[in-house]
Amino acid sequence: MEQRSRGLSRRVSRGFSRERFQAAIEQAGVSQSDIARLADVSAATIRSWVRRGGAPDIERLTRIAKVLELDVAAFVEVPDDEAMPSDLRIRCGLTQVQLGALAGLSTTVISGFERAETRWSDRKAEKIAPVLGVNIEQLREAWQRARERPAGAAP
Repeated sequence: MEQRSRGLSRRVSRGFSRERFQAAIEQAGVSQSDIARLADVSAATIRSWVRRGGAPDIERLTRIAKVLELDVAAFVEVPDDEAMPSDLRIRCGLTQVQLGALAGLSTTVISGFERAETRWSDRKAEKIAPVLGVNIEQLREAWQRARERPAGAAP
């Protein structure tokens, strides 16, 4: 169970567009095999994401984006007015562990903040917002959406 829960925080749970991903690969004019090799990702993984549009993990998706000279946001579309803190993090190509390290907060704190299971904290927001490239108010709105999401909905 530990591996499974750790893996879920690394998955792009909302907004991955297989169509955008495939179009970016086609525009690059490079084979999926070459992209896989350069990104240190299996070609089968790329084929799977293109065919099924599953939930890619942020680390591999970030490596592929770098090879394609794009931001992860090129493949992940969640409208600003629907974005939650985890969406903002994923747009930056960061895992919870990476965001925590950059913000000087523990992964546990980041996880609770993203799920809005802890109270709003200006202190935490002041550390997180600049790493995500948003202002405090944008982060507060994203946090509020996570707080008000229906039961069972991904944060």
